[in-house]
Amino acid sequence: MKGRFVVFILVLFYFINFAYSYVNVSSCMEINDTILDGSREVKMNGSLFNLSVSVCFQLNANNFVFDCQGNLIQGNGSSDFSYGLYTSGLQLYTNVTIKNCVLSDWGTNMYLQDFDLSVINNVTSNNSLNYGIYFRDFDSSNLTNSRFNNNQLYGIYVSRPDGTNHFENLEVKDNFGHDLYHQSLLSSFRCNDNYTNITTTNGLQFGYFNSPSSLIENQNFSLLVFCNAANSVVRNVSLVNSGTNGVFQYLTNLVTYDNVRFVNNGMLSFSNTENFNNSYFENNPSYSSISNSKFNNNTFYNQNLNFVFNGVWNFSNLGNRYLKSDGTGFSQTCADVDNNSICDTYYNITTGSVDFFPQYVLYTPVASNPIFLLPVFG
Repeated sequence: MKGRFVVFILVLFYFINFAYSYVNVSSCMEINDTILDGSREVKMNGSLFNLSVSVCFQLNANNFVFDCQGNLIQGNGSSDFSYGLYTSGLQLYTNVTIKNCVLSDWGTNMYLQDFDLSVINNVTSNNSLNYGIYFRDFDSSNLTNSRFNNNQLYGIYVSRPDGTNHFENLEVKDNFGHDLYHQSLLSSFRCNDNYTNITTTNGLQFGYFNSPSSLIENQNFSLLVFCNAANSVVRNVSLVNSGTNGVFQYLTNLVTYDNVRFVNNGMLSFSNTENFNNSYFENNPSYSSISNSKFNNNTFYNQNLNFVFNGVWNFSNLGNRYLKSDGTGFSQTCADVDNNSICDTYYNITTGSVDFFPQYVLYTPVASNPIFLLPVFG
């Protein structure tokens, strides 16, 4: 009996030890079933600096944890086609956890394709040549409690998501393309992701709306994305000094923007047939895009309007205001002989776009621009 008990204890010890075993790594390698050898966890035991390889860790296995334990995986900042953590997309990988990692100076710090039912938690991914993290063709995964800052293109790039993915408690700031880019490829089933507490450039929030007839009001944003959210209303909202961010709409039209400030943004990419009422535009880039939309009682201050195509500038007898800081805007120089505050001549904005009732504004030099006419929320 005593001998059997000893054998039982040894077998139990073996299985406990096997269950909690892990693989230590101290250099770049492919993580596959051979390396795991039955273990379910990989741990880095030190940082890796100034690496010149094209891929440091290629993750080619299911059902395991990759724990950097706070260590750094650093490229040498010389190749656009280099990766700190990489899945090839040649097959589907599921139930993988990546945690406690710091990555920098790769072409793309993290490239994860066909990466389902997985978790990325407590990751810092900064200073890449392209993307802090690039997700593609992934389903039911979570990205939480992480930071993606100062990357040369995008902090987070989301391409062709499937199912419902969750993004929560993220800092995505000062990236030179956009802080976060969500690409739906015109399929409504790719609009089901959830974003919670995403802080972007200048400490402003990222707003993601994927329900028709959403109401968004009384907030400040750096980045607004609509996906399958037609007939929504944006009211009393500011997008000001958003760096390279702005507004993006996918599978979404007939949005009404009422009393919204668009100032110094990186991109305004709207769909068709939007309504802009009582809003303020200043110094947004000319490579933005607004098509077949209606404009009523808005103010355009030092704003190039070459990005507006086939606009309907009057659906009432009240047009818009066109101002420049030096007093040479159309609304400041037009004639108003009958003193009705409507210019006596039409304003030809761009080809096919005419404001028939542009408003007259008496030019008075001021120390600051007219931005104070609209409220700041927050």
